[in-house]
Amino acid sequence: MTTPQPNGTRLSARTTVLSRVLIPLLWIVALGPAILAPWVGMLIGSGDEPFPWLYHGILLAAWVFGIGLFVTFALSLRDVWLEDDHLRLRGWHGEEELPLAQIDRVKESLFLKPRLVYIYPLPGDGRPDRLAFIPAQRRWLPLGLHPVITELREAIEAHGGRAASEHSSP
Repeated sequence: MTTPQPNGTRLSARTTVLSRVLIPLLWIVALGPAILAPWVGMLIGSGDEPFPWLYHGILLAAWVFGIGLFVTFALSLRDVWLEDDHLRLRGWHGEEELPLAQIDRVKESLFLKPRLVYIYPLPGDGRPDRLAFIPAQRRWLPLGLHPVITELREAIEAHGGRAASEHSSP
């Protein structure tokens, strides 16, 4: 069963699902056997050569750290649509609405590729402190604000929100 597409302007990139599912899955499935194979080979091998614990330990630690990083990143990403007076957010935890008047500020990461947009809801409503999404592709000069941020800030200000005009890294 597929979920119907929300009405309104899509602010997030259509490739969000790739970042949420495919990239972490490839990291785990493709690199996992490559990193675990030397461990298994050395443990069941003849034992003539010394086991390079340090090198394999570093690879294993990097793989586990990467899993944690990708899973944390993937769980925080949302698909975002701008509707009349609210944002429709879709992520791992289902779909929810965030009224534009309950948004404190909107920021853009300058140093990540792809650039991320962070939405900071007002505290006290049980939502995470920060919601992230990958903005949809628009024509713009990379030195300025992404057009999605400008569009979102204008909508928030029109509905009584107080989206700060910041252009910085979170």
